Amino acid sequence: TTGRYAQEFESGLAAYVGTKYAMLTNSGSSANLLALTALTLAVTARLWRTGCGSTRDADA
Repeated sequence: TTGRYAQEFESGLAAYVGTKYAMLTNSGSSANLLALTALTLAVTARLWRTGCGSTRDADA
């Protein structure tokens, strides 16, 4: 959930790394979606990702 503590952490993290914004996500998948959404890519752009869909695949 978002709230005062999350907002404070985001602000502190942004200041620490020297950027204007920082955003927390609830998962790596959400972080990847957020990062890709922030990019300006052509419709025909190709993206690569790892074949491991989750940690349980790597643990098997």
